[in-house]
Amino acid sequence: MTLRVQVARVFFPRSARKQVERLACHEPRTVDRCLTHWSHRSLAQAVVEEEYVDAISHATVGNILREADLRPHCFRYWKTTIWDDEAVARALKILWYYERSESLWQKREVLLAVDEEPNLQVLERAARKQRMRPGQIERQEFDYHRHGTINLLVALTVDNGHMWAECLDKNDGEHFRPALRRLLHPYSWARRIHLIVDNGSSHISGDTTEFFENLSPRVHVLLTPPMPLGSIRLKLCWKPLTNGISYAAIGVVA
Repeated sequence: MTLRVQVARVFFPRSARKQVERLACHEPRTVDRCLTHWSHRSLAQAVVEEEYVDAISHATVGNILREADLRPHCFRYWKTTIWDDEAVARALKILWYYERSESLWQKREVLLAVDEEPNLQVLERAARKQRMRPGQIERQEFDYHRHGTINLLVALTVDNGHMWAECLDKNDGEHFRPALRRLLHPYSWARRIHLIVDNGSSHISGDTTEFFENLSPRVHVLLTPPMPLGSIRLKLCWKPLTNGISYAAIGVVA
């Protein structure tokens, strides 16, 4: 016979819950904690040490934060953009093309977003992965071998989501321009190509500017604002690809 002991739940008044929320919104160093971000356990300890409550569990702290929609363990970067007249004009122009990518495609006009991801690590797992089977999820070896880094040039066809990638020996204009010619070659049928690129040095150097002028008016270059607005969709799409390029994949993109 199993005896179940019912434990009474401690009720925390609204004022105490607000103190937990308020402390969660401050950095741990404000109460002399050598942490960068709060965890539920460290926050529960700090709440007791600050004498907001006599005792509280990390699970209760988690419930309080969940109800308040607070996640102190998470953070996100942002990039400050100076929205002067030129930046606004560039953004509006790119958004105009994004909105009309389907109709442009029907008119044999292609909208491409191009960007580089430099110095990506090339990793090879020390052992082959074990495939999923009943009762066991797929497993991968934790250890890996390093095979240096690569510079990856990736392009996204906005209308259909088709992606193309190539490894560059160096992330500079000398290597960018020939790779871009190879990228544009499959679109020889297109009447016009609208190319979205950021303000990287390899994109706006004198030689690259002359290169684009020789391709004009068929290739229409759209420079993004200082924040790469036009490349955001590209970066979101290729993020899973660039999170640890596999050694086997290099043969595909090289």
